[in-house]
Amino acid sequence: MNCTKTGLLIAQLRKDKNITQKQLAEMMHLSDRTISKWERGMGTPDVSLLTDIADIFNINIETLLNGEIINNNIVGGRLKQKSNKEKYNTE
Repeated sequence: MNCTKTGLLIAQLRKDKNITQKQLAEMMHLSDRTISKWERGMGTPDVSLLTDIADIFNINIETLLNGEIINNNIVGGRLKQKSNKEKYNTE
């Protein structure tokens, strides 16, 4: 888990839902200082909190750990996952 990427993702998702750090902290029974620390990349959520965070933002835990949302393409009604070549831009 990259602290900075995960923190930036949490901040973006929180802002997208129009909630403050204090409101998120209250939902999770934490201090707003804790949320601030995550968002600045100065720490990461405890593993016991990952499910709650993922539920609040309607994402999966893997996305949270990766620190980014990966969009997949839908082709012909089926989800087309990116190949390793596409994911990593290798030739």
